[in-house]
Amino acid sequence: MSKIKKAKKVFYKILLKTGMIKQFSLFAVTDFQNIHIVPYEDLLDLPFGRSDHKGGPIWSVWNDTNNLRHKRDEYVDVRPTLPSTEDIYEEERELFWCGAIAEHYDQQSDKISGHFGHQVADFMSRIPAYKEYEKTTGKQGYYCFAVRNNSLITQIKDTPSYFQQILRWFEIDPTRVVIVNKPILAKKLLVTPQLECLNPNGPVLNDRYLSLLNEYVNSRLGVAITNDKTLYISRSAIKGGELAGESYLERFLEKNGVVVIHPEKLPLTEQIKMYREAKHLIFLEGSSLHCLQFLGKSDAKVYVINRRRGSNLMRSSLESRFPRVEYLDITDLVHGLSAAGKKARYDGISILNKNLLFKFFADVKFDSTFWEQEEFEKIQKSHLKIWYQRKEKAQVSGHKNSLILIDNMFHELGIKVEDLKKY
Repeated sequence: MSKIKKAKKVFYKILLKTGMIKQFSLFAVTDFQNIHIVPYEDLLDLPFGRSDHKGGPIWSVWNDTNNLRHKRDEYVDVRPTLPSTEDIYEEERELFWCGAIAEHYDQQSDKISGHFGHQVADFMSRIPAYKEYEKTTGKQGYYCFAVRNNSLITQIKDTPSYFQQILRWFEIDPTRVVIVNKPILAKKLLVTPQLECLNPNGPVLNDRYLSLLNEYVNSRLGVAITNDKTLYISRSAIKGGELAGESYLERFLEKNGVVVIHPEKLPLTEQIKMYREAKHLIFLEGSSLHCLQFLGKSDAKVYVINRRRGSNLMRSSLESRFPRVEYLDITDLVHGLSAAGKKARYDGISILNKNLLFKFFADVKFDSTFWEQEEFEKIQKSHLKIWYQRKEKAQVSGHKNSLILIDNMFHELGIKVEDLKKY
């Protein structure tokens, strides 16, 4: 441990003893008076050279001892800018601080879109604590979320559909939601630490939290009746972060009795119900995994096909919930490109490694005789062509992308760009 870290720990203990700061424990809902809350200057902007979290409450204590701050592996929030006094609206209602309404700005399309994964992973875990607080105290508060500066979201009807579904799942009346799109001074702010955060290699989750989630799911859906189904959760209807030829993989899995689902086409409640009842869950790594965070502990076995080798997305979260979680490095990734022409793993396309794929089929006892390699390659190359053409179009539209990196990665995998044009 560095001398600086040791000094910080000693200083923190002194502050605790003197009462100058408080130690905020999990599930403890602490009230504050006269806290400024501001819209987000940055939100999920790290890929573009800014921060992922700059907005929300401006805490009087802003250092690495305040566990009310926003965390992933470590603290990722940046202290927001204090608003000028003439811009501030005083909010008299008692607010529960939840976090952001996750808005992702895509520089390539120049559009702002919602982000289900970050909404759940970053900004949902406080809600169960507030629901428990309301249940045990009989008190009610207003659930407070902030949005980006100049966001088009000013009321509930403007929010993404999945956000409204999350409110319905937790039985939160929309009239008890406060959206901060201008600076406010919260006369009374109730807040608890995050009960879960994006932390691939972190410790197991709090058992009380998982039990609370189990109780809530059972109260909404009844006691789980498990089945023998294997589900494959697909990304084939999504652009960005794709698996080449996934539509063929779906057909193969269906011949092996697997139920293929496209989560973006299903209501949130139906997804939660299907996941809690299935025997095996196979996910293509991505935001759909975060739906499992609505569950407590489950007996299902979970397989995650990594789009990006070595990814441990949600590992600590999943291993806290399920008895067996296996991450499968059976693909090779061709990076996408950021607007600056740099490698962008999040916007790449993954290519299945046949030998590793068939080893997985053998492990789970799928009948590989249903696999028709020639048909798969035809569909795969057609998919790669469409993806490549999108990158060419992005370059033409003035985003200054360079296709050289992509061409080189295709070449390393033995794929000739010229051959893709035949499909």
